[in-house]
Amino acid sequence: MTKKKAIITAVCCVVAAALLLGGVFAAAKLRQPPVNVYPLDNLAMMGDYIGGGSTYGYVRSDRVQAVYLSETQEVTVIHVAEGQTVKEGDPLLDFDTTLTDLQLQKKALEVKRAEQQLQNARDEYNEICNYRPYVPYVPPAPEPEPEPEPEPQPEPQPEPEPEPQPEPEPGPDDPDGPDDPDGPDDPGEPDDPDEPDTPDEPDNPDEPDTPDEPDNPDEPDTPDEPDNPDEPDTPDEPDKPDEPVRPDDPSDPKIRTYRIVGGKGTAEEPYLCAYAESMTFSNEFLSTVLNGAKTAFIVFARCEGDLAKGNVTSAYGMCFEEKEKTGSSFAFFDASDRVGKPLIQEDEPQDEPSDEPSWDPGSGYTWSEIQKMKADKLIEIRDLDLQLRITETAYKEMEKEIGSSTIYAEFDGVISTVGDPDTSYMMNEPVLKLSGGGGYYIEGSVSELELDTVTPGQPVMIQSWESGMTYTGYVDSVSDYPSQMRGWSDGNNNVTYYGFTVFVDGEANLRENEYVDMRIGSGDGGEGSSGSFYLEKPFVLQESGRSYVYVMNTEERLEKRELVTGRELWGSYIEILGGIDMEDNIAFPYGKYLREGAKTKLSTLDELYSIM
Repeated sequence: MTKKKAIITAVCCVVAAALLLGGVFAAAKLRQPPVNVYPLDNLAMMGDYIGGGSTYGYVRSDRVQAVYLSETQEVTVIHVAEGQTVKEGDPLLDFDTTLTDLQLQKKALEVKRAEQQLQNARDEYNEICNYRPYVPYVPPAPEPEPEPEPEPQPEPQPEPEPEPQPEPEPGPDDPDGPDDPDGPDDPGEPDDPDEPDTPDEPDNPDEPDTPDEPDNPDEPDTPDEPDNPDEPDTPDEPDKPDEPVRPDDPSDPKIRTYRIVGGKGTAEEPYLCAYAESMTFSNEFLSTVLNGAKTAFIVFARCEGDLAKGNVTSAYGMCFEEKEKTGSSFAFFDASDRVGKPLIQEDEPQDEPSDEPSWDPGSGYTWSEIQKMKADKLIEIRDLDLQLRITETAYKEMEKEIGSSTIYAEFDGVISTVGDPDTSYMMNEPVLKLSGGGGYYIEGSVSELELDTVTPGQPVMIQSWESGMTYTGYVDSVSDYPSQMRGWSDGNNNVTYYGFTVFVDGEANLRENEYVDMRIGSGDGGEGSSGSFYLEKPFVLQESGRSYVYVMNTEERLEKRELVTGRELWGSYIEILGGIDMEDNIAFPYGKYLREGAKTKLSTLDELYSIM
């Protein structure tokens, strides 16, 4: 073969191998299963559910005194006019009240009831947080039937080797053997040997002499028999003592005397004594039952057929008491509830543990349902918390009202408003307002997760709980130290909260100690805005400091999509600010078939959590 032909052959082999490998990889791609994708709107948690920059706070007035009337107050005298300058301590108005101590007590009960409702809602929220998503039942795969073992084949036996023929013995004249291998020569017959001589018989010896017999000895004299002694008198037999009454052998199914089958001898757990008809009670029996105790409760029962496990036919109870001076005493008590059933209730047999793994369906709710339940419960907690604070504020106002009938100026200032009492009450406006050049400060709190969204000078939308009116305030200061007060914020009880103060102009109709809603920020889509949503961390992939997910594109193929992320929440969620929206379907879990261009299959959350 020439060199040129060798090169052509090698190139052809390489091309053929490449085509073969390409075909193998193409076939492998065709065999890859589609990747499951899930609707994002079922996986995401909206920012509004967990705070969205919303909190609440209470109002503290600064050199602004607003006087509101209640339904139980009736103004009798107004001592000032609009624009009048007053000094601290000057009377502003007098009123009569129809409020009673009974109404104040009812309001106190409302406060207690609101506290209990709030605590119950918090407990329910904690329970929901422990729910696990529903996992549908997947029957276990049947065990494969064992393959029949092959029948053992008999081992082959080796063929027997032929027995070797013995070599002929060499003759006496030819020690090396005969030359002719066909056979030896016939030997001659040997001469007959001489027969041995027979010995002579010996002579008969003399017989030995027989010895003489000895003389018989004299027989001894027989002794005289002794006289018979007098027989002793037979003693009288002692009286046989009464056998003590002893309890039965527990192994005997039949009751012979009595048997203590249970109990501790107390009033709650009396001794249980099954006895036979022939049973008699004695001091010894009482001592056995008391066993050193001063008091013992015991139930005596007759059982069907005198069997220890038979149903009770009759029963009564007795209380024995041992006293030092008067001895034993007893009293009866009712034990008829034992009749008709065994004296000893045997435990029900427990089911034997199964080797098959038990199926745990979880809470019965899907992941999205659990998230919705948590969000709804947080809103309920918020409403109950607000209702509690409103009730507490009303109770404090009633305490002030019932203790005084005159309202005095709290500082030097100018009367800015004097209204009609009836109209002011109907419109929920102050009947009188004293201004000293100040305004209202609202104390709120924010969690450490949202602390960077609150800065001095930032506008804040304020909404009154009582009147429903809205005002604009501005963040006055943010504390550097943790606060004991917890606002609505993100509803997380495991983070630190910091206080902040919002200032509102004195022209606003706010009331001392009332509560207001506050929404921080302008709602332009930045961090903490209601336009964001949250995903659990396992759904977000990280690579070189960037976050991304795989989504299904319009051709139902996987497409890698980079995300714009915000803050983390509760250690489990990450805020998504851009890159995907609620119309997308994202892939999960991330397995070996995850790649761009892979086929997809739209699946449900039930399928997702059945494999997690």
